[in-house]
Amino acid sequence: MREAGLHHGLLPLLDVILEQPMGERFVMLALANTDERVRADKPISPGFLFATLLWHEVLAQWEHQDRR
Repeated sequence: MREAGLHHGLLPLLDVILEQPMGERFVMLALANTDERVRADKPISPGFLFATLLWHEVLAQWEHQDRR
């Protein structure tokens, strides 16, 4: 989807994440981890993937609070 440019607007949060310096790498590592769990017949959690998408926003807010 990204190669064809179809991902824009589909999930706006993903656009923001992929613009972060380590955002794409972070998401790709989470997806690779999930793939490994599926191959190992281990349970997976949609919550883990959702948390992955929110992580950079949580981290940014955490760092902002530390500066106060």
